[in-house]
Amino acid sequence: MRWLTLEGMSKHWERSKISASLKPEANTASITTSNTSRFAVNFGPGQSPFRIGDVPTFVIDGKSVKTHSVSTEGSFLAHFVKEGAGWKLAAEGPAGTVKRPGLQGPIDDAFMDSFIMVTPTGTPINAKAGEWTAKEMDHAITHWRRQFRGEAVVKADTDISDEDIAKSNLILWGDAQSNKILARIQDRLPVMWNASNIKVGDKTFSSDKHVPVFIYPNPLNPNRYVVVNSGFTYREYDYLNNARQVARIPDWAVIDMTTPVTSRWPGNVVDAAFFGENWEYLKERK
Repeated sequence: MRWLTLEGMSKHWERSKISASLKPEANTASITTSNTSRFAVNFGPGQSPFRIGDVPTFVIDGKSVKTHSVSTEGSFLAHFVKEGAGWKLAAEGPAGTVKRPGLQGPIDDAFMDSFIMVTPTGTPINAKAGEWTAKEMDHAITHWRRQFRGEAVVKADTDISDEDIAKSNLILWGDAQSNKILARIQDRLPVMWNASNIKVGDKTFSSDKHVPVFIYPNPLNPNRYVVVNSGFTYREYDYLNNARQVARIPDWAVIDMTTPVTSRWPGNVVDAAFFGENWEYLKERK
């Protein structure tokens, strides 16, 4: 609906629903939700069904929530957030490190807007991982051209500007030793790795065999993504039928790079999952 926006889910990848009924004559709106944590109602100038100056009441999941008055221009904007078993009026929409429209993952979502492939200029912490990363980066750049008919923007880590950080998602290749942008943000990412191991939440993987791929809000600009070591996640096998051309990897994965790359996978996916609604690692997951 043009006037109703789902701004947050209680849990991604489960069915979410909002049903709304406007009753201008009673100065109310009735709304029922499921698996919803935030939503917004937004009528532009002259579009509000409620009278100028009125303060409509929203009955959300059976409980009344008083709002603010309709503006003198006839516009009305209200954000609602779930608190415990009830709802309250929020001062603004979701911000910060929370999943929200346009910042909810998975990896492939970063390629739905302006992005820059950021190449490393340093020495990788692991030679095998460096070789795998270089090949996957070349694959991502080449296949972006083949599948999406455009030239990916590619810049060295030393050439990334504040404007790039402000305007684009950054696709970072390498590790914190080889990529200067990764070095700046490593301690603010949910995946940590060094020459010995990779740590994702309560799980540890050896760095000599594995490499992490993931998406996360950019710590240098939380309104944009960083993606580490991944292009779009479907591969050559999926080119045969566009029904297959969907995200193959969720928010994060650990790849066994000793397993040969195939037309379906960049190696053996030994573990993969979504982050939670606050972009946190989920220990318990399906």
